[in-house]
Amino acid sequence: MRYTGFLCGGFTLAGNAPAPSDVDGAWRRIEKNKGEIEEFESFYYPDFVAFNYGDGRRGMARYSLDVGRDVRVCAFGREYGVTVRSVSLFVAPYRLMLFAVHVEQSSDDANDFTAVMSVLRNIGEYDPVAVGGFIDAALAPVARLYDAMAGQRAGAAGYRPLVENGNKLKIFQIVELDDPEWQAADTDRLLFETAMLMRVGSSAVSSSPEYFGRIMENNRISIYNNWKALALFDTFTMLGHDVPDWLRQNWIDNYFNMIYVSLLFNKLYLFRLNILFRKRLRKIDRLEREFDEFERTCRFAKISYNFMPLEICDGINRGLDIDSEEERLYQMIERENDRAEKRSDQHMNSLLFFLTCLASLSAVWDASCLLNEMYPFDSYVGSSLFGFRMVAYLLILLIATAILISRMLGRKR
Repeated sequence: MRYTGFLCGGFTLAGNAPAPSDVDGAWRRIEKNKGEIEEFESFYYPDFVAFNYGDGRRGMARYSLDVGRDVRVCAFGREYGVTVRSVSLFVAPYRLMLFAVHVEQSSDDANDFTAVMSVLRNIGEYDPVAVGGFIDAALAPVARLYDAMAGQRAGAAGYRPLVENGNKLKIFQIVELDDPEWQAADTDRLLFETAMLMRVGSSAVSSSPEYFGRIMENNRISIYNNWKALALFDTFTMLGHDVPDWLRQNWIDNYFNMIYVSLLFNKLYLFRLNILFRKRLRKIDRLEREFDEFERTCRFAKISYNFMPLEICDGINRGLDIDSEEERLYQMIERENDRAEKRSDQHMNSLLFFLTCLASLSAVWDASCLLNEMYPFDSYVGSSLFGFRMVAYLLILLIATAILISRMLGRKR
């Protein structure tokens, strides 16, 4: 069996963060020439291609660090060999930077893959003795960038700050079997177990039939007879047999490098924006304008002219639960707008009440003058001043009583 995996994380950059290559010259900027862009645009919408190969403001600027090191990882009492091929960076809009560590393994037992990846993804619980080689090869270069670009130091927190939300790295993985292994395996169970990073063969006992059936029904992608995929929140897993090199590279270049990375950026950004909204860490109107811009420039309803990328995109979108994150944001914005509208109505009502009071006082004076003209106060009550005061007080009392009754009736409604 052959295993190809990408361990992904992300964090927020400081406002004036330098370029990765300015921090460490070993990071190489990845750019596509005109011919390569045109080739991508024959399969994907131009806006989606431009976003994936942008400049960090209008899209993602990409960098790569070649590693090519074999390291040892201790997991569950055993030692495994893992090859760290490279580390990729994706400098995205809104001061987010994603990274992906490319690892490979070979084994006759899929349990070797699930054991290693279940340890490596738990970035908050690393044992330096067990994963020291992996840390030095893959995460130490990213941590140095974090110190220089995030405006703070990881310090005693170790490598946990490299994953801004949660305690696990996301995984995009490809598991390849040869034809006899494929024919002998229960491929749905094997797909489920590798996606869950479980011990192979244990799901029939440890997972309920209802959960297994629901996940396979809602999250599995199965179109051709030589591969299938399962999109979960923490992992996206492709299981295939006799996969040629060109097809594996196509999955990496398209399904991981473009579709998965762009949707993972969407998830991380929306999650961060939800936190900013709930905690009111920025002005609400500014967040609304930023969200509108994000929806217009970074969120794509459709990405491709072909059905296969659309199927992969829909599956990853469901697995990462992006739509519900977006829906929660819409609901918070709607509630905030309702509150703002109510506050505006209250201010307007207060202003109208003040103007009404002024108009009523003017009306009291006019009414008093009219009564004095009709029935001179000197003749009827003996004093003009007393007459004006008496009429004014009575009219003000009537107006105040009417306002009080009106407000009491309004509350009852």
